[in-house]
Amino acid sequence: MYGDGVFFIKNVDIHENKLRLTMADVADGSHRYVFMKSADAQRLVNDIWFKVEDYQNTIRQKVANE
Repeated sequence: MYGDGVFFIKNVDIHENKLRLTMADVADGSHRYVFMKSADAQRLVNDIWFKVEDYQNTIRQKVANE
């Protein structure tokens, strides 16, 4: 499980040669799927990676300034 809130990513797998994100709805227990070809999946990974690096750098700066 990844995330929290009304929707969260319940599972990540490969289905029919595509990345599949299984999204769960906490309110009614239903599931939705997001499918991505490899190029789209790589762009998503890159975007997450760079945002996490920025977040880590922000935390490091705050700790260093305390």
